[in-house]
Parts: sequence; C-alpha cells; structure tokens
Amino acid sequence: MQIAKHRIGRRTWLTADAEDLASYAIEKLAGASKRGVIQNEEAWLSAVIRNRVIDLAIRRDAELARLVLVQDELPFRRLAGGQSEPREVRRRGAQLRGLSLNVIEKEERDMARLLASAIVAAMPDAWDRAVLSDRFYAGASMSITELAKRHGKTPNVMANYLVAVLGTPQQPGAVRSVATLLEQLSQRQSEAYVRLLVEHEDDLSIVTDPFGAARGYLELVSHRSRQHQSDARLAISRLTWLQNHLPNSKGRANKVLRRLTLASCLYIMEEHDANNDLLDQRGLSDDVDVLNAARIATLRHAN
Repeated sequence: MQIAKHRIGRRTWLTADAEDLASYAIEKLAGASKRGVIQNEEAWLSAVIRNRVIDLAIRRDAELARLVLVQDELPFRRLAGGQSEPREVRRRGAQLRGLSLNVIEKEERDMARLLASAIVAAMPDAWDRAVLSDRFYAGASMSITELAKRHGKTPNVMANYLVAVLGTPQQPGAVRSVATLLEQLSQRQSEAYVRLLVEHEDDLSIVTDPFGAARGYLELVSHRSRQHQSDARLAISRLTWLQNHLPNSKGRANKVLRRLTLASCLYIMEEHDANNDLLDQRGLSDDVDVLNAARIATLRHAN
C-alpha cells in the first residue's frame, strides 16, 4: 500500500485507487512467482505499480483530450474588440487560405480542448465538474434535458445554471476568467498549466501556504543564472500582488478565479512545466507569463 501511495505521488486523482493498485500488483506478483523466483519483490511491485500508473495516466489524458467546447459556447476565435468571427467569414476564409487555415483550425481545436479541460477542472465542486464534463464531452454532447435528468435538476434550472457558468454574448459567465488566462499563454504554456490544474482538481491546496512555497522555490532556483535571478525577482513581485488581490470565496466566479491563482502557484513549483526551470537561462520565463496571465484575469474578473 505504501509503495502504491508513493508511486501515485501528486496525482491526487488516483489517491482513492491506491488500494486497487496495490491489489493489482500483488495479483501480478502471485502470477509471476508461479513462473519463477522474484529476487526483489519490493522493486518488482514498485515497477508494476509505476507502469500501471503511467497506463492509467495515458488513458485519463486520452479521455480529457476528448473534451471539446460545445458549438457557440465561449468560442476561442475572437476578433479585435472581443466579437466572435461570423461563420460565413470562416467559410470564405477557408476557400482563400487553404492549407494554412487547416493548420490554424487545428491549433484552435487544440486550444478549445484545453479551454474545456481547464473550465471543468477550475470549477469549485465535483458536481459542477461532472455536469460540465457531460456538457463538453466529444461527439454529440448531451442535451440540456438529458443533462438535467442525469444530475437531478429540471431543464429550466439546468439551462439557467449553464448560462450562469458559461455566459452569453451579452453577459460573461463565471468561467470567463479561465478563457482570459489561457488567451495570454502560448499553447505549450497552456498545456502545462492545464495539466497541473487537472491533476490537482480535487485538491489545489496541497501545501498550507502556496504563495510562500512558490516564493521559496523561486528563491531556490534564482541562483542558476543572472536571467533566473531577474525572472525570479519579477515572479515574486507578481506572486505578492496575486496574494494581496486574491478574491474572496463569495460567488462562483470568485471561487473559479481563486482556483486559477492557486494553480498558478503550483505551476511555479513545477520544475518540468513549459520550460524546464533548471536547464535553460530562460527557464523561469514561462512562470512569469503564467503569473502575468493570472494577474490579468484577476484585474478583469475579480468581484
């Protein structure tokens, strides 16, 4: 059991499965022992659990990759001024831009998938995450009536809930800060940020003082180079600002924004994010970008 917990590590979404992982490894060990002597059973069990965890993580990533935004819900493509690009313009553009448009549209589909995953993970409660997962699931997404039936609500209540969360062209929803934050980041940075947000969706407060822990990590790695020192100093100032402007927990929009900020602290403490923090002189540049993005989201959407 202890080996399973160690291998799970920070994958909090697997914590409840620690006992199953241990049982799985013991069953494998029993079968292997019948075929020959295992010299180091502890190392063998650790390797089996490690491979099983990797396999489960790959399956989870594949499932999350199937999350897509429902048509017209928070469209990622925007024109200057924040208006969505009309569909007829897109069709005419497809004829003019050919292969380049295919590349652009693939990138936009990838970003839409990341946005959907981030919206789900940023929601404050497991019920919210379950509803939006069903709403965004690939292929034919569930209708509002089906969604309401599955989650014990009336269609009217469910429709009002989705409007409050996802918003309309006239009224921003509670998750608008998620889109604002990701819009400031490159795709590589978004992928690293969303991965951490999803991995810790059940427990973003893995340390008692996330701001202090992130600040301590930055001070630790600031000695790698002059550029590290400069970026760390800037990141610490952004962390201080975010801590001083952390929204209260009143209302869904503020809860979402708080979770985004906590995820930004986790991003700082992650060595292997968009840029490896230790291997490159610009290793902390993406950390600064994430904190800047969280700051912009806070300025625009904190209540």
